[in-house]
Amino acid sequence: MGVKKIAAGDPRLGELASMGLPEYWLQVANYLGVDAFLGMWRILDANRNSIPASKGSGASSMAPTLRPYSNYLRFQKNRFVETLAAQGVEPKEIQKRVTTQLCESISIVHIRRLTQKVKIKR
Repeated sequence: MGVKKIAAGDPRLGELASMGLPEYWLQVANYLGVDAFLGMWRILDANRNSIPASKGSGASSMAPTLRPYSNYLRFQKNRFVETLAAQGVEPKEIQKRVTTQLCESISIVHIRRLTQKVKIKR
């Protein structure tokens, strides 16, 4: 998705591109909408003392950290497994449901580890 394609929508996207915002931030602004993006930016800026400075960009740039999206998906899968286990669903059935409903694979060992972690009794 190039800058010219993004700038075709809200004219403020073109302004963000003109000021040199990296392509990935332009994609975020396009996806969220400029108003939501600017709101997010204001929140980050208001918390700049908690955000490390970007290396090599001078003290005027923030480098907020964000875990990979796969971490969120793994967290959700683990909550799904824990919920099923709390309902008394057996590990083999949990494994099957994770495969069919989440299109993910999970080992019986991992399922047992998760259920012991939250101290689910059978």
